[in-house]
Amino acid sequence: MKILKEFISKKNNVFLIVDEDDKKCIYKKFSSKDKCHSEILCLENLNIAQVNVPRIIKKADNALFLEYIEGCNLCDFIDNMFCYDSSQICNIADILSSHLIKLYSTNYFQKNNYILNDVNLRNFIFYKDKIYSIDFEDIRKGDLEEDIAGIVFYILTNNPPFTEWRIKLAKCFYNKINSCINLNKNKSIKYVNNWIKKIEKRRKCKFTEIQVSQINDIIFL
Repeated sequence: MKILKEFISKKNNVFLIVDEDDKKCIYKKFSSKDKCHSEILCLENLNIAQVNVPRIIKKADNALFLEYIEGCNLCDFIDNMFCYDSSQICNIADILSSHLIKLYSTNYFQKNNYILNDVNLRNFIFYKDKIYSIDFEDIRKGDLEEDIAGIVFYILTNNPPFTEWRIKLAKCFYNKINSCINLNKNKSIKYVNNWIKKIEKRRKCKFTEIQVSQINDIIFL
């Protein structure tokens, strides 16, 4: 096993490697057996449902060898969307929302009331006009409104925050997914407020009244 790159991860050890068959893949060593088991169950079910996620190549002791999805993580991809026109931005929003609608509509997520929970945009890969989800160890029961509010917040507040293209992308994404899932307004209000507090605490910052207004405009207009 030859290590090509180590990925930043606060919870696990994640590497891009070349395996014994001389093929690139991801080696992910988990912090606990429960986390590893959770990811295996989720990936197996989502692959059966033909959702865009990595295939499991091999299972090891508290670790997985996973298909390597080329492309760019969504966080970095969005950072470079300043040159995109309105139709291109809305197209990316459609691709992301369609991917999530398919994921949330699977029997595995529906019957367990699951949400992704960790919706950091680095957990999504954009490759050949498709979005792939790549991290499932933190899934849990919850309200979809929590995940969607989180994605909107990451889109808006990653650097550089609240740019014109970020606001456009967040609006297009929220409107598209809300038209298909019909998100609960009261729950959305609750989770928007939770995310404001969470991001302010994590980044040691304070949103301005204008920024809070922009967030509310996306969710409630």
